[in-house]
Amino acid sequence: MDPHSGATLEADGDGMFWHTPDGQRIAVPAERRYELAPSGRRLYAFRYEPPTAWLLDADAGEPQEQPLPEGCDTSTAIPAAPFWETPPRWCSTTNAAA
Repeated sequence: MDPHSGATLEADGDGMFWHTPDGQRIAVPAERRYELAPSGRRLYAFRYEPPTAWLLDADAGEPQEQPLPEGCDTSTAIPAAPFWETPPRWCSTTNAAA
């Protein structure tokens, strides 16, 4: 649950659903493990190789693929997890060994 907006992700027998801040219930594409971004208006997912992020906006419908620079740490574990700025925009750390 996003603590600021109340948005949630819900899994049930029919799949994964996103409950947006304005009350929409949106089916989440199953091919990636999406997580809530701050504000609850977007979901995000990462791929390790090649480094890629997918952003899914509640109003856009289809996920937008964003290639990332080589060496980006796409782990969602703290402290390597991406961090967010305002307005909602994400930043990622890089792997110094890359």
